[in-house]
Amino acid sequence: MVAIPTLVATIAGTFCSSFPGLCTQPGGCDLSGISMPLSPDQQTALGLPTTPLAAIGLGFGVQNYTCSADNVFVSTGAVGEVFDISCLASSNSSLLSTIHDDLFSFWYSSETGNVTVQQLIETLPNTVVSNAILGQHYFIDNGAGGISPVWDSRAIPQFQGVADAVFVGNVVANTPDANPTENVSWLHLVKVSGNLADEVYRAFTAGGIPPSTCVSGTTQDISVKYVSQYWFFGGSLGLGSPC
Repeated sequence: MVAIPTLVATIAGTFCSSFPGLCTQPGGCDLSGISMPLSPDQQTALGLPTTPLAAIGLGFGVQNYTCSADNVFVSTGAVGEVFDISCLASSNSSLLSTIHDDLFSFWYSSETGNVTVQQLIETLPNTVVSNAILGQHYFIDNGAGGISPVWDSRAIPQFQGVADAVFVGNVVANTPDANPTENVSWLHLVKVSGNLADEVYRAFTAGGIPPSTCVSGTTQDISVKYVSQYWFFGGSLGLGSPC
């Protein structure tokens, strides 16, 4: 059996070669000419950002679900790794319409084997893809009987030791993807705490939808692979600026 670090290093190498420029981008690219390509209906449903674009992330991971008493899956959060694609987008904005699907195909391919997203998160910083990591995405208990999404950049070199390099958000708007039976919805979130960003949009999604039914008390919890772009706006820490 191939050791996890060796397998992850191979995955990282393949990933970098599959997305030229991602692992060598300089950071701090000018995003002033880029706007999120939303249709008029999406603009109405999600609302437009009120703060400047700070960074564009490409996340991959799993959406987690448990079977409810109503025999349908309900979300228990997600776990993901987020890459910085800001410079790729600034040099070639056309890739924004395809890169999430390309990564989803790779994430579902045999090349990723049985490596879990948590193993990737723990090991990728030690590979050639390390410079492209923007942070991690996960959920926390919000203290009110629910969970809140978090984007956390405290482990990347730019923000090591910066306690508020996180975004804890609240969903204020959502709209279905064009393929709602396969892909999770698009979201607009605003900051609850942290200074990484003031607003985050989940857009251009691929995967993440569970089966339509389950059997309460019998069906085990499941994790469904997904990919999404995350657009970060505002924030006071200079996300996306040179280190």
